[in-house]
Amino acid sequence: MKILRRLSKYTGKQNGFTLIELLISIAVTSIIALGITSASYQLIKMNTTSINRQTSVSRVESAVNSISRDAQMSQQITVGANNIQMQWTQWDDVAKVSTQMTVIYDSTTSNLTRKVNAGAAIVVAQKTSISGINWNNKVLSLQISSIYYGTQSVTRNLQISPRPAQ
Repeated sequence: MKILRRLSKYTGKQNGFTLIELLISIAVTSIIALGITSASYQLIKMNTTSINRQTSVSRVESAVNSISRDAQMSQQITVGANNIQMQWTQWDDVAKVSTQMTVIYDSTTSNLTRKVNAGAAIVVAQKTSISGINWNNKVLSLQISSIYYGTQSVTRNLQISPRPAQ
């Protein structure tokens, strides 16, 4: 019984937290929440930038593969400021016929397009452009760029040798 009286004596004096204790706990909690929020924001921003960059790398690689394939088959290449025209003769072993192929790559819009034999233009890569196009009858040189965040871009320099004329 004596223990209970002593215990109630001490607990009876404390009815809750003081105002200063509450303010300090709110301030500490706010600082922790601000740190977590800031870290989360930075993580999301870095992740988004990384995903956008990887998408641009994929666009450029797709354009590199497509242009390389066609340039290696080309027998004649004509270049412009923002376009490349490639021509070759394609042989069909089954039908025993040859077809003259003309492919035009164009980046006058914000997309790199490929047009085959005056057909409809197909988008090879979005937000991708070609520049610095040079043809010296032996090597096709060009630069392929894709923008992924404001002014940041992924760029590849390409040099392709077409097959020898027969």
